Amino acid sequence: MSFKRTILIGWLYICNRIWNAIKVVRTWKFNPDSSGYAARSVGFCRQAAAFERIAGCPFLNSNYNSFLKKYNCICIKFIVIMSLSFLFLSVCQAQNDCNIQNNVFHSGEKITYEGAYNWGPIWLKAGWATFSTQKSRLDDHEYFHIVGEGKTYKSYDWFFKVHDIYQSYVDTNTMLPHRFQRDVNEGGHRINNKYTFDHTNNEVWVHYRRTNDRVKMENETINIPNCTQDVLSAVLFVRNLEYTSLNEGDEIDFTIMIDAEVYDVSIVYHGIEKKKVRKNEKFNCHKITFDLIPGTIFAEKQTMTIWATADGNKLPVLVESPLSIGKAKFYLKDYKGLQYPLSSVIN
Repeated sequence: MSFKRTILIGWLYICNRIWNAIKVVRTWKFNPDSSGYAARSVGFCRQAAAFERIAGCPFLNSNYNSFLKKYNCICIKFIVIMSLSFLFLSVCQAQNDCNIQNNVFHSGEKITYEGAYNWGPIWLKAGWATFSTQKSRLDDHEYFHIVGEGKTYKSYDWFFKVHDIYQSYVDTNTMLPHRFQRDVNEGGHRINNKYTFDHTNNEVWVHYRRTNDRVKMENETINIPNCTQDVLSAVLFVRNLEYTSLNEGDEIDFTIMIDAEVYDVSIVYHGIEKKKVRKNEKFNCHKITFDLIPGTIFAEKQTMTIWATADGNKLPVLVESPLSIGKAKFYLKDYKGLQYPLSSVIN
């Protein structure tokens, strides 16, 4: 049982005890000729004693006016604690409610990036990547079918051929992933993964996880935390963040699953800056950084920097990651089907 749930149950238990005690007190009959209340049964005395323990002050030997004050006091305590309980419950629900509202893209969006190696004045264009979004039905439900594909240019295939395809089916209402598939071939090194998410039960069904045709996992279930993202749905999650409510240095935490492993990651917001992407193209951009996860898609721990348009699309226009020598960059080359005008362009 989680710590939050334990605290919540504790709050509700206390409220229940106090409410029961109040109901008991309302049945007491004050005897003005005595110094307290007429206890007509052993059970009554036990209930009164319990009420005294909860209230933290004696009632059986109180005079009438004193009793009224204490009775009102405990009623107020009950109201306050119940209010805190409902507030706590609301906070718990808000923190567990990871559904986000999609405001930045729609079906038909397609973005193309060009990848390059940059070392000082040297620029080597190495490949391209596309991200497309279409509505599609799967398992009798409507999803955003996100496809990310990357390839090296043919002139580099003799040296190191890369062809990666990532697919994710993201729930159009919750923006959480339902199905994820990764099929990559990088210089002859092949990885094939396929998962189905069950967010209701916090589980993922691993259809298969293979490396160079060697099966590492097959038909297994693994547990995941609330709101776990895959590689592609995480991009949509970041795009849908409300940056206008963030300050420089703010961190946003989330959970991501890569290669059947779950990681807690965070991005850091660095405010808005003017960024030249290529040639004379400049944009007003939200700048964020993200620590890459070593040993998964990336060989070592590095910090990726992303510049996304400071308009309704929050479209990444430049992604930069340092290498041992130089930098790898992906910059916006073409786009279509955006939901909003690209108003962040600086003429």
